Amino acid sequence: MRAHILLVLAGVAFSVALPAEPSPTASTTQEPCAQVSAYFAAEPPDALAYVPAELAMNCLTSVPLSKANNTLLVEQLMQYIDFQTTFTYLKSPPSGYPYGGVDVVGDLQKLASDLDSDVYSDEYTFQAALVKIFQSARDG
Repeated sequence: MRAHILLVLAGVAFSVALPAEPSPTASTTQEPCAQVSAYFAAEPPDALAYVPAELAMNCLTSVPLSKANNTLLVEQLMQYIDFQTTFTYLKSPPSGYPYGGVDVVGDLQKLASDLDSDVYSDEYTFQAALVKIFQSARDG
């Protein structure tokens, strides 16, 4: 019974501690990142600003793609990963390996091809695809 009361009290304390939904001072006609900035500007310097998820995502996807820089990035990453020694095992893992095979080199080549073919419309989507490739290797 005491544990139940403690849980209820903890829940009440948690709900009281949650901040109210902020109201932005920016107009919704502003660019998404300007709206996010307005959320932060409306809060005291030491406070946490809360931004609606859809607005945050709109801000992230509004950053223009730098095709030339990302092409160079992928080319340089291909040279860098040339020193990785586990690609053979990653592509065709031994029996009992807990994960399926992953072709990091092939996936990077596909990423470069997609970049060249204008598959990515913004920087965030491209960078997320790049991170996903390296995370798929599961080797840190």
